[in-house]
Amino acid sequence: MMRPGFVSPAHSATAMPMPNEMLPAIAAYFRACYQADFRAIHLLNFFSKKVEYPLFLSEADLLTGQLFRVPIDSEWARQADAYLDIYSREKALYAGAFFLCGRSRVLGRNHSVCAPLLIYPLTLELEDEVYYLKADTTNPTLNPAVIEVLNRSDNNASATQEELAKHLPIGPLDFDQCYQLERAFTDLFPNVEVSTLAEFPELLLEDDVRSLLKKTKRGFQILSAIGIGIVDKGKGARGVLNELEMLAQGNDWSRPLQTLFSEQPVVASKAGTESIWAPAVLSEAQEEVVRNAYRYPLSLVIGPPGTGKTFTIASLAVDLMSKGQSVLIASRNNQAVKVVAEKIEADLGLPQIVVKATSGNYRKAVKDRLKEWYRGFGLEEYRKSDVRIARQEVMQRDRRIQELVEHLLRWEHKIMDWGAFVAGGTNGLWSNVKRWFIRNSLGRSVPFWKSVMKLERMFWLRRKFMIEYLRINFFYRLVQVLRNRRKEVRNLIAALSARTGNKQANIFDEMDVSVILQCLPIWITNTADIHQMLPAYTEMFDVVIIDEASQCDIASALPVLQRAKRAVIVGDPKQLRHISFVPQRQQQIFREQYGLEKAPGHWLDYRNQSLLDLVEDQLTTQDQVKLLDEHFRSLPDIIAFSNRHFYSNQLRVMTATPDRFGEKNVHLRVVAGQRTGRGDNAEEVKAVVEMIDSILQKEKELDAALCQSIGVLSPFRGQVEAIQNAIAETFSADQLLRHRVLIGSPFAFQGEERDVMLISFAVHPGSPGGVWTYLNREDVFNVSITRARAEQYLFLSGAPKDFPDGNMLRAYLDFLEFRREAAARSPESGPGSDQFMGEVLQQLSEWGIDQVHTHYSIGGVELDLVVVHEGRSLGIDLMGFPGPFTGLIPIEHWKILSRVGVPVFALPYINWLFQPETSRAALKNYLLTEQI
Repeated sequence: MMRPGFVSPAHSATAMPMPNEMLPAIAAYFRACYQADFRAIHLLNFFSKKVEYPLFLSEADLLTGQLFRVPIDSEWARQADAYLDIYSREKALYAGAFFLCGRSRVLGRNHSVCAPLLIYPLTLELEDEVYYLKADTTNPTLNPAVIEVLNRSDNNASATQEELAKHLPIGPLDFDQCYQLERAFTDLFPNVEVSTLAEFPELLLEDDVRSLLKKTKRGFQILSAIGIGIVDKGKGARGVLNELEMLAQGNDWSRPLQTLFSEQPVVASKAGTESIWAPAVLSEAQEEVVRNAYRYPLSLVIGPPGTGKTFTIASLAVDLMSKGQSVLIASRNNQAVKVVAEKIEADLGLPQIVVKATSGNYRKAVKDRLKEWYRGFGLEEYRKSDVRIARQEVMQRDRRIQELVEHLLRWEHKIMDWGAFVAGGTNGLWSNVKRWFIRNSLGRSVPFWKSVMKLERMFWLRRKFMIEYLRINFFYRLVQVLRNRRKEVRNLIAALSARTGNKQANIFDEMDVSVILQCLPIWITNTADIHQMLPAYTEMFDVVIIDEASQCDIASALPVLQRAKRAVIVGDPKQLRHISFVPQRQQQIFREQYGLEKAPGHWLDYRNQSLLDLVEDQLTTQDQVKLLDEHFRSLPDIIAFSNRHFYSNQLRVMTATPDRFGEKNVHLRVVAGQRTGRGDNAEEVKAVVEMIDSILQKEKELDAALCQSIGVLSPFRGQVEAIQNAIAETFSADQLLRHRVLIGSPFAFQGEERDVMLISFAVHPGSPGGVWTYLNREDVFNVSITRARAEQYLFLSGAPKDFPDGNMLRAYLDFLEFRREAAARSPESGPGSDQFMGEVLQQLSEWGIDQVHTHYSIGGVELDLVVVHEGRSLGIDLMGFPGPFTGLIPIEHWKILSRVGVPVFALPYINWLFQPETSRAALKNYLLTEQI
């Protein structure tokens, strides 16, 4: 994996485990699992253009194990070998066995089907001028086209890939395994003719297969034949498989990979203690995530729905860039990394700095952007002194903020001391002198609340200057590279333009990638696509971040982690997970094949363990794990069930302000529908369409930017397709685009959110038991009910009380009923008020304030008073009167309230007492005119 001549950067002071001698075998093991599992070789017709250099074999020795290898026609082999030499990274040689033949109707058209059931990887070997074929019979792949065609052609068939995979032969083919396949097809697809399987190892030749295919007008049969040919590996699979093979042959492993497969403890380095350079106000947990990225070779972030996971990743990436470090952000979920890019560009105010490899035309987009810069367009030229001055501006803001915080803390002590003295009511000459001194000091000083407001403005100014510094620094580095190492940018453009993987690899070998990462420090990609953008050099990125790690399999993550000096793994074990079809017995065979019988079992559980699971098990100290617990996405009514049922009420719901108390944001729509055998429910489809139409009509005069986004979700594929068809027939593309309408299953919504979510459960009280079992999947249900920001509509065919007990849907409906009853009650008051609070409450009443709540918690911060007026929530922090409400809320809590968007007025008792007109006027102005 290491570039020839490329020197891996020196390891930091972080104590590292000894390299594991099993690592090459582990890489080979995961390559075998990934190849067995990956279903990208979707081959409907062996006679199509997808298969190059096709050839049918006359004997079955290649797959029966009778011969170690078999000779092959030399002329065919020379041409195929030369072709593979050019396209070895994109294409590979395979054998297909047992062909499903017939005709299938897709979108109103008939298609010929000649689909091999089993696919085996092959290699060509040349010895003494004779070419031989060698097959890996331990690793057959089931062609998914077979299952899809048969399920589509038979309304009664609903077999899954996994069900048929259980019957796959392991090892060389023999009579018993063919009989097992025959029985499996008889059980799962009784209408398919399978009698020819009994003829194996006798094979049909190409002319025989073509003749039978031509004669078949209806129905399907399995033919005993073996065809070989060169097939595209599949965009996702080929890069992962190639790089896993390189890992298996290498001996230079990144620190994160060594940590991942080690049982030795890791000691934190002292890095990451300096200030965080990101244009954002972060929580303590978010700041710890950033610091852990510097301290540990491997760290973990648990991010439940709506807890600022994406914002945290974006802030970490920007902080790394500010310190001259490079970062790769990857995920199996394209949408997840797209949102990170949007956060960096829009929310953090830094367009152009991210290299995005997340769409079908990303290579062209990146090339075009590089070419523009290469030609001098769009560049901003700065001197080194400009960078220094911009950096000093930020540092100066930091010093001023620190000085103001220290000033506020000093004044806080004075305010509490003076308040206690005045409230004590002592008399005498000394007391009068001290009262005069306090009054005089207040008259000569800036009111405390103005200093607090100044601090809030300074945080905003720091963000502004931080963005400016980061932009100047980015363009300075870019221009320096173009000025001094322009050839490296040209090489990257050439590599992105290369038509073959081999040619691209040759160009990469001529590049100094570290120079590219100096000017383009933030890269975002899919885990399967990184090989198309940058080579797999050891520890080429300072930090790799893998998002949605619960959906990421271990195999495809290994080449990504090989590129990292340090890695941050981000995900939520309560959301959708990695799905594999590799049987347990196949995993055991691979363990034995690669000599890994003594390796810990959880290291190698490709089928059941996601990357997130493995990292959770391997971290040696809890300090490496950080939970994000501030939920910002959904209104309280929407997230309440998930918080209680999945997260033990550990989420601090930052949207829970008193102006939202009692709102009903989850609505039931009960219809008289029935679930059909296809899994759809026509009445719910109709109700969903009507709801969308009502939203579109209500907002048709609004500007598109103000329109609510709409999501339509059903846990069941049949209902999703029915809704998609109905919506396509009812609404125009422009209407759907205006509202960013997304329709899909929970798997389509992982990493997504919408203002309004419409959830069609497509069940009725009498639905079969398997339906309820599926709805009890925690990851599916949790994702389904946590996508909405403002409103959530549940479409049900039957009254909630009629649904069976003992399932998650019924528990959810019962919980919503409980919440409705609780919402009918007003919030209870906290502890009683003191004299100071009583006077302020009386004043607020005289001003006609709508609502006032005492001792109210927002985002886990208890405020003395929360005022709701004209739909806005504002806090009042009472200071200085002796008792439980005397102190200023901590600065960290001010930051929390700033993130929530709830401003707070700091009101000292001594100002209220000695400057009644000034303090009351300032408070009234704040409450009645302050804009949030």
